[in-house]
Order: sequence, then C-alpha cells, then structure tokens
Amino acid sequence: MKKTNANQSLWSDPLFGLTIETSSPTTSSEHPHPLKPSKAQAASTPLPKTKLAVSAEEAAEIISVSRSTFDRLVKRGLIHPVKATRKPVFAITELQRFLDETAQSIDP
Repeated sequence: MKKTNANQSLWSDPLFGLTIETSSPTTSSEHPHPLKPSKAQAASTPLPKTKLAVSAEEAAEIISVSRSTFDRLVKRGLIHPVKATRKPVFAITELQRFLDETAQSIDP
C-alpha cells in the first residue's frame, strides 16, 4: 500500500492489475472500508415500500382468482414460484408477466 497523502492511499493488486485509491477516515465514527457502508449508513437506507414477493394466497388475490385456480395455474407451469425459501413465494414481476402474456382484448 502506497501513501499519497495523509487521508488517501493507493492499493494495488499485481495479480489482477488493479489499483484502488482509498480515503482514510478522518474521525473514528467513519467506517474504514471504502466499499462497505457504515452501520449508520445502512440503517438509514430506506426499505422498499412494496413487497417484492408474496405468498400463494396473496398472489391469488392480486390476480383476482381463487386459490384453487391459482394452484392449477402453477401446476400447469403458467406461473413460476421462487423456491428460495421453504414455502414457495411469487415475485410481483412474475405475476405481472403472467397478466401481460395472457391479456387479450374483449370484443363487445
């Protein structure tokens, strides 16, 4: 690590040819790692106001079908669950994709 001035330093990786300029913290309350936010910064990051994924019951309600109809749509492969958890959840974007693909105009 090369020092450039009192508050900055250069870090270079000869294997990958990377050089990163970092700033040293000026107070003890600042986080020393340039890429990771401090705990105070992370706590102030707002969470999304809407859910990104919902349960099967909520998904059925969102697309206005019964739970049994929703289960049939999943079984037929028309709606795909996210299997990252023990219980499958359904991404809002997946429900929107399903509605967009199956939307058709109704002739009066």
